[in-house]
Amino acid sequence: MFKHIVKIINTLLVWSVSAGLLQAAVVTPDVKEKIKTMLAKPLNTTDLSTIDIHDSPIPGLYEVIAPPQVIYVSKDLAYLVYADITQVADTVNLTDLSRAAARKRVLDAMGRKSMIIYSPKKDTRYSVTVMTDLDCGYCQKLHSEISQYNDLGIEIRYIAFPRTGILTPSYYKAVNVWCAKDRKKAYDEVSAGKAIADGKCENPVADQFKFGQQIGVQGTPTLILSDGSVLVGYYPPEKLLAELQSHRNIAKAR
Repeated sequence: MFKHIVKIINTLLVWSVSAGLLQAAVVTPDVKEKIKTMLAKPLNTTDLSTIDIHDSPIPGLYEVIAPPQVIYVSKDLAYLVYADITQVADTVNLTDLSRAAARKRVLDAMGRKSMIIYSPKKDTRYSVTVMTDLDCGYCQKLHSEISQYNDLGIEIRYIAFPRTGILTPSYYKAVNVWCAKDRKKAYDEVSAGKAIADGKCENPVADQFKFGQQIGVQGTPTLILSDGSVLVGYYPPEKLLAELQSHRNIAKAR
């Protein structure tokens, strides 16, 4: 069956669909179990408890949300479809909305204790999760301005994405920070180019790196907003604030 997997790169354009159709039909339990079984190998996981399956806006396809991933399955269970579905009427990418919600689910499950968080002294207007590499120049630049983000009411929440991969110097540098008694102090020092003591503990670095791979992170910093949507690259404090305000206004108008 899996030799028939189809990867569709170009966006599918749907002439008349509604986001409300995503969960309009009930998928029977036996179909859900068959889909979960066939997805175990492509998703490289045996933990299928978080998978959500429902009708997609396109007749003949199920939408499968396997946080943080979104894929489609043909109703004859012969094909997997990796694609975006865009509603032409208002140019809304429905798949992106599903992906954002799936990312948010994973971040919520991670919890704040697994992150290194710099919060405003006063009210927090926005929270941004930053996938960071401690050897990344733009990550270091972002962190050098952390007080400016905080002064604008932006909370920065770091999770690790050592770009060179697991068991590399960047990975161990992240482990040292996440295992430090005072993570924020350790992050400040490493980001400024200082060495800190080696650390060894149960830590979330590998899981956070895997999450980044699953959502397709190509570089750092990658910024994930509170609704799970993504901004790529370094944003100066004022520019990030403007983006966050614009994003909120668009979401309200949707």
